Amino acid sequence: MTILLTGAGGFLGAALWRLLQRERPDDRLIALTRRPVEGAYICDIADPPELLRTLDELTPQVIINLAAIADFGAGALARQYPVNTLAPGLMAQWCAAHDAYLLQASGTLVHGFGQTEFGPQTPIAPDTDYGQSKWLAEELIRASGARAGIVRIGGIYGAAGPDHLGLNRAIRGALAGQPPTLHGPGQAKRNYLHVDDCARMLLWCLDNQPMQTLWAGGAEILTLEQTLQRLCDALLPNAEPIREQGDEARDQVVHTSPQLPPGRTMLEALRAERDA
Repeated sequence: MTILLTGAGGFLGAALWRLLQRERPDDRLIALTRRPVEGAYICDIADPPELLRTLDELTPQVIINLAAIADFGAGALARQYPVNTLAPGLMAQWCAAHDAYLLQASGTLVHGFGQTEFGPQTPIAPDTDYGQSKWLAEELIRASGARAGIVRIGGIYGAAGPDHLGLNRAIRGALAGQPPTLHGPGQAKRNYLHVDDCARMLLWCLDNQPMQTLWAGGAEILTLEQTLQRLCDALLPNAEPIREQGDEARDQVVHTSPQLPPGRTMLEALRAERDA
């Protein structure tokens, strides 16, 4: 089987690429990147003719699209549109014409920041240009008639994770010996998902090729206070979070689709990353 992965140079993409190389050694694996990376095929997916020529040349049977521009600034939709919206639509069109399967990584941000729970009953209400770009991509994929699955992913953490999730900054600080800081009471609930567990969920989707929308979150629902204490327990034994005054955050819990494999507890995931 020929499997094409976009976004392989990103946080989640790199984790999935490593997993695919271990778990699918007999498949033809192709990483598609915009910049030169060893072993990768170069393609600017923001250029529609180049993207379609590349797909015709490589003829993948499965496309896993993790490429995205994560811009949370105002007026960012036009900048994100070529990669976040148009490219997935073109991939879906190509898959529909060639009986290939498309797995699209979306995000719970299609529901908006104001929601406290994310799952099949949560309304669509994107309140950022990034969330809007991902929702429009989903609509194009559904309209194409392609065999496709969509995974709406919540907050993903890990030592190499992006700064916009504060937990990732806290992990890097703890690895450098700095206890994390808890702002406010810390009773809001979260179920963050470790990047390697998310990669495992996407591997399940590759193996089973669901044709539906799924939600991906962590297996363990913790308060923010518990989350930072777990971080200390794993990376800074005998330490506790530093407490500062602040407002309480809101709950944000992703109801993971039951088909997906469960992730690990935060303590297990962080200890595994520490010992890797």
